[in-house]
Amino acid sequence: MREIDEVMEGILEFATGKGLQIDLPMIPIADVERILKRVGYDRLEENDTNGWQVDFWYYFKKEDKSLCLSGSLFYGRYKLTRES
Repeated sequence: MREIDEVMEGILEFATGKGLQIDLPMIPIADVERILKRVGYDRLEENDTNGWQVDFWYYFKKEDKSLCLSGSLFYGRYKLTRES
């Protein structure tokens, strides 16, 4: 449980304006979405995936700010980047 708390704290800190990218461990994408929703970000419908590696890009927006959660389900790496 402690690891999830640390991840949540890191995501919340990033989403409120610190840094351009944060690397995340494999946690459910729904958990990342819930954390971002807590600070006012909504997931956009324009999601993208490709190939057998299941690379993905999910976009989130809050007012004039946007974030992208991307990664690979095959390799198990996620990152959250600031788009604007």
